Order: sequence, then structure tokens, then C-alpha cells
Amino acid sequence: MDVLDENYDYFRATYNELGSEKILTLFDTITKKEGIPLQSSVHIDLTLRCEAQCKHCMQWTWPSHYEMSIEEIQSLFTIFKRWGVRSLTFSGGEPLLHKDIVEILKLANEMGFSSGVVTSGSYIDESIAMTIAAHCDWVRVSVDAGTRDVFDDIRGRGMFDKVLSFFSLINSQKEGKNLEVGMNCVVQKRNIYSLDEMLDLAKFLDVNILLFKPSHGIGKHVPTVSQWSDFEIWLKTKVDSRYPFKTNIANLSQMFQREYSISGLAIGFPVREHYKNNNIRCFVPFLFNACSSDGHVFPCDYLQYDTRSWRAYDVNRKKFDLGDLKKDEKSCLNKLKWLFFDSIHYFPSNGHEECGACTRFVQLNSSLTKLHDLYLADRQRLMDQLTELDSNSRGVYF
Repeated sequence: MDVLDENYDYFRATYNELGSEKILTLFDTITKKEGIPLQSSVHIDLTLRCEAQCKHCMQWTWPSHYEMSIEEIQSLFTIFKRWGVRSLTFSGGEPLLHKDIVEILKLANEMGFSSGVVTSGSYIDESIAMTIAAHCDWVRVSVDAGTRDVFDDIRGRGMFDKVLSFFSLINSQKEGKNLEVGMNCVVQKRNIYSLDEMLDLAKFLDVNILLFKPSHGIGKHVPTVSQWSDFEIWLKTKVDSRYPFKTNIANLSQMFQREYSISGLAIGFPVREHYKNNNIRCFVPFLFNACSSDGHVFPCDYLQYDTRSWRAYDVNRKKFDLGDLKKDEKSCLNKLKWLFFDSIHYFPSNGHEECGACTRFVQLNSSLTKLHDLYLADRQRLMDQLTELDSNSRGVYF
């Protein structure tokens, strides 16, 4: 039974890090409705401030928010260690604008976390570049075009040159380090016919990985049915090409055959039909959480996605806010379990709107649904299957 598909998102922990024991514990916890979540990864928005003004994101229009001190962040890290968290993603806004970013990255490394940074590339200095190279496992820069005119049209005037400066500085520090430098490209109307230039730029900048991500959510930036069809054709023409960096082109091409629907992509919810038609359930909140700049924790960052105005975003933010983790860990965990069993676990199969945009976790949830169905039918057979997966796993990311 082929239950796991490669997912080159490269943001989260791998299947190897989950392993058979954690998956079995996860399913036992869900069945018995007792025990604590088994987080492997946490996504932390260190700040909502951002210098970019992206067409596919509304965060730059949102009001300012409290940003935690290094002492408060250290208290969260201590909780995450107790939970068994292995990897941290630092994002925002622009995480490198946080006044304590150097100390935060060093602390995460000292406490044994694997960590990475998602950045717009709009700001960096030598100290930050040295710290990222020495203390992080990866850095992913949001690069949505390979030419200045398209890039600045999407992200704001002058942003292309700032990103080039970012890569120049980070590349000067990565020699001899294990840092993986990559680019994320959100596929949208403005760039969908100029993606060859992205491949050229990735080669020129000597990156390790280039990831294409379908745009999601409602907005004028979302391509039409015809444009997504052309993108699918473009993917097929590139599947057998070889590049001096890793890409998710082959994986995306497969996802157009399995998880994505063209009609869903055109309305900003590419996986809604797949989730609903295949009765896929969500397991993410027991493995991954999101944390806001003020220390509040959330089951998932997709439940309040950033393509919305602050007013619309804040409605869901309040609905799924588990509380201030710094002040009441027990209450946060109790609310997480209640929301999971009451609704979130069944959101995908019920056609929940936000889950329809969940391109990041769709493969993980699809795989775990298959495994969970096997668990419910024959636990011993599942154990045998997981043992085989443990021995053959290629490192499936979620």
C-alpha cells in the first residue's frame, strides 16, 4: 500500500522524525481521546511587520502587534522542548526585523531545535547573515519573479534589488556550513507565464532549492482556469529537466493529477474537492502548531490565512485562538484537544473553506487518513506497514 508521497515543502519535520511509534501514539490518542498532542514542529510569527507589499498577501495592511521579548520566547522554547518539538520555523511578517532575531536563532540552536527562516529578503545585515549560516538548517526567501519589473510589481518597488543583496550576503556566509538556501515562488496571475525566468534566477543565485507554491485564498491575484491549465502543461514540460538545485516540479505535476483540481485552484481552494471527495481528516493540530508574535498559539496557520483583510482574519483568529501559551499551557492544550475532536479533525471532509487552501499539509493528511483507516481495521497490520515504512522512508516532509 503506497501511503506516503514525497512532499517537497521542506518546511516541517519529516516522516522519519515522526516514525511508527509517534504515529501509533497519535492514533491511540485520537481513539481514546486522552493524552497530550505530539507536536513535532511549531511555526512562529515573530512579528507582523513587513516591508513588502505583496499582491497575494494582506499582512502588510494589518495593525501592529506586540512582539515577545527574548525572555518570553525562551519560556516558549522550554514548553516546546517539554512537548517534544523538534523543529521551529521563524516567519512573520518579516522575522528578521525582530530586535532580538540574532539571540532568538542562537537560543533555538543551543536548545537543540532544528530551525529555519522564511523571509521576504527585504532586510539583512552581516550579523544576521552570520547567525543564520551558523545556527539555522535552512533559510527560504520569498521570490516571486525572476525579473525586476515583474518582481517589483508583485512585491513593491525596490524589493528585487533588496533580495539580490540578501542572497549576496547570505551566500558569502554559507561556505563550509550546512545551511540550505532556497526560494519560494507563489504562482499567481502576474508571474504564471514567466516562470522560466525563476529557474534562471535560481541558477544564477546558486540556491539549493526552488519551490513553486500555488496561490490560495480569494483575490485578484489567483489565476484563471485557463491559466492554471497552462501552468500544468508547463510543469509537464519541465518534469524531466535537470537543474543544479532541487525543485518540487515533479511533485506538483503529480499533485495536479491527485490532490489539486483546476476549478478549485481558480477560486483559491485547490484541495477542497480532494479533501471532501476522499473523506480526508486533519491530523495536523496534534503534530504542528502556529504561534503568533504575542505568544498566542493556534491549531494551524491555514485556519486564518493571510490573504484576508485584518477584520476578516481576526474573526477566525479569535475563533481558533488557544490562548496565551506563556501564561496558561494547560488551558491551551485543553482547548486544542476540544477543538480538534469537536470540529477540526473533520473540517477537510466537511469541505471547510480554509482547509481547501491547505496545500502544505494535504499530502500528510491524506497519508495519515489511509494509515488511520488501516489502524481502525487492523492495528497489527498497521504496525507491520509502519515498520516497512520506517525502513524504506526517503524522508517525507510535511
